Amino acid sequence: MFVFLYIGNISGWLMDDDEGAAFYEAWQLAEQKQAGVDFIAENQPLFLISGSQLIHLFGHDPTPLRLLSALQVLVGTFLLAIVVYKLFGGLTAVLTLGFVLFSGLVYPQARIFRPDAMMLGWEMAALAAVFVAVKDRRDWWWSVAGACYGTAILWKLFGLIPVLGLIFYFIYWWYRDRAAWRSIIRSGLFFSLPFLLVALVGSLLLYNQTGFYYAEAFTYHIQMEQNVGFFLRAGRNILVLLLFFWPGLLFLAIAPLWFINRHIAWSQPEIIRVLLAQVATVIIFPFITRPVHIRYFLYLVPVMAVLLAWQLTIMWTQIKKQTFYREWYAYVFVVIVIGLTLWMSQPNLLEQFLRRETGTIALANYVAMHTQSGDAVLSDYATINFLADRPSVYEASIIAGGQIESGAVTGDRLIKSIEDRQVQMVLLHVEGGDPFPHQLVALHDYNQFRTYLTDHFDLTETFDRNGQMIEIFQRP
Repeated sequence: MFVFLYIGNISGWLMDDDEGAAFYEAWQLAEQKQAGVDFIAENQPLFLISGSQLIHLFGHDPTPLRLLSALQVLVGTFLLAIVVYKLFGGLTAVLTLGFVLFSGLVYPQARIFRPDAMMLGWEMAALAAVFVAVKDRRDWWWSVAGACYGTAILWKLFGLIPVLGLIFYFIYWWYRDRAAWRSIIRSGLFFSLPFLLVALVGSLLLYNQTGFYYAEAFTYHIQMEQNVGFFLRAGRNILVLLLFFWPGLLFLAIAPLWFINRHIAWSQPEIIRVLLAQVATVIIFPFITRPVHIRYFLYLVPVMAVLLAWQLTIMWTQIKKQTFYREWYAYVFVVIVIGLTLWMSQPNLLEQFLRRETGTIALANYVAMHTQSGDAVLSDYATINFLADRPSVYEASIIAGGQIESGAVTGDRLIKSIEDRQVQMVLLHVEGGDPFPHQLVALHDYNQFRTYLTDHFDLTETFDRNGQMIEIFQRP
């Protein structure tokens, strides 16, 4: 059922801003272009190389690229559920599986071509290996976990955050059981050596293959919001953390459940400590100097899912034992809380599964018909360039609101690139539709940019891309 839910109609909806940059980067690499020279690249080389290989095999079809995300999430979740089954039983495993894969945060991320979901798949496999290592005290499972976390980082650097959670766990383990320091150090070495080998040596080899291009994009991300005060930035990041609980509202039921079950002995105390150490990593987000997005908290979904499934299993076990009557009012309260959160946090997976749009393909076909192969096309959305097989200019490899807001991309700079590259067509998302434009129209010198377009290009058509109003400027 979950496989069908995740891969069915996976390319029915192609309107995702961030995915366009990923399509474009992988395609340019497949075209033998050099990252950091011919186009801006902000994704890790493993992600770009994997995407470029699929483009070599299947062409400009988004379906295989999106399947790369969906399948890794599915495999990672099933591996985690299998280990949870061994540790906590069938009910906890099935609930964990459902809470992860029905998540309104995981589902949309797993059905687009971005590294976040791929990183999550490997993080779940790593978490499963950590569970086995902690439960059975088998050091080689720490090595499996280290290799998996290292691979997660090869997909996206934010894979470091769950590793920080493991550092928290090792610190607590050392504090609680200092007499076993030799065992703790040995386990730490079994984890860290494969982790460093995969993450560092793997990165070195991959960057050597693609060119050490990441400096520009990395510097750009680091410098974002540097002029914003600490308290304002921290407040924003905390707000985004709170927004994580909108699609994950059900996870708020963990607290009342835990209170009711407080007298029940933990069946797997070390596993629970591992999970709590992962939750503790949220303390770093107020100190992150760049804008934080909800998808950065994806790694918390499986952690919260296991905790909630574990608490629900405890409650169900007490009900079956008929011991719940001692605090019947508390169980009624929890049932109400869970019922409300289920109702309020419906992820609308069926709606997302069924939705379709044809505007993106139609616009790409229009661009391909009205330009020649090799002609440069500037667009708000690089998905159009990818599907139409038309390159853009260097600065427009990644059109992002943050770049425009920070002034890294300006109309004056784009005008120079348009002239140098002899761009034949410009696609401009303008007001008048839904969703509202937020990229090129937000240029600091937008009026100057638009004046240039009207003076040097013909406005041939305003295209309705499933609600987006796209003005098409073509060089006469």
